[in-house]
Amino acid sequence: MLHTVREIENTQDFGQFFTGRRFFYRFFNYQSEYIWDIHPTRALLLNLRSQGIDLFSYVQRAFVNNNVEYPFHKNFENIAVMKIDSFENWWTKTIRKKERQSVKKSEKMGVKIEKVNINTAFLKGVQEIYNETPFREGRRYSGYGLSLAELGKKFEDIGNSVVLGAYIDGQLIGILWIAFGDRTAMFRSFVSLIGHRDKCPNNALIAEAVRQCEKEGISYLVYGNHYGFLPSLDLFREHQGFRKCPLPRYFVPLSRAGQLAIKFGLHRRIEYSLPRIVERTFLKLYNPLSKITPASVWWRLGGE
Repeated sequence: MLHTVREIENTQDFGQFFTGRRFFYRFFNYQSEYIWDIHPTRALLLNLRSQGIDLFSYVQRAFVNNNVEYPFHKNFENIAVMKIDSFENWWTKTIRKKERQSVKKSEKMGVKIEKVNINTAFLKGVQEIYNETPFREGRRYSGYGLSLAELGKKFEDIGNSVVLGAYIDGQLIGILWIAFGDRTAMFRSFVSLIGHRDKCPNNALIAEAVRQCEKEGISYLVYGNHYGFLPSLDLFREHQGFRKCPLPRYFVPLSRAGQLAIKFGLHRRIEYSLPRIVERTFLKLYNPLSKITPASVWWRLGGE
């Protein structure tokens, strides 16, 4: 059952969230911000400030006609969104013949898509996928090296979600974790074994995701943000029916450090913080830099 839009009063209301230190300040934003409308209350902001948070950021879901104006600093970022009418419409009108063939190929090669139970066997399968390579899409991969304990914590509270697994001969070769919210669902983890890409598990997982969204009455499906920084991934998303969607992101300073971050343009992720004149050059260097920069430094700068 889908929840209704609600105001959030504290940091526990929206489940998982991102918090950390970037440059000289601590930031906070909800992992569920793309599937719920966030209306920051005074109680929430005071709560965050009491926890030492310097800067709170959240997106405004313009694609569901949320056009409320807030008195905070605002920038725009691009995400990938699919409008879902029905599985049949997606299958026959949205995706190309090539994508339909990939889904059928996956089925013929024995790939089965199932809802999974979060248990030790599943976590070991996920660990094998995550640890296959430290780099994906040519850049540093954040899931590489996670322990079973860390994975258990990651999947301990899936809430109003479904986790799909792609299996072949009993082996987990791909996962897709979909979180459901108000009229919208989003991918929280979507990854597969590179060694089994010839079996097209990603295509099969997305097809099942669209089915699940139709079943849940979902109108929009979000597949990640930072649209425009990974050309090969952007092309894959477009072929699956996702489109670029610019969204306003608000930044609420909760301390002097937060105010300084905004003043000097350090409030955004590293790829959004650069002047447009150097952006194109930076994109060419982004992946190589992610490989040679120590992981602890990379994540602190805002890499992902």
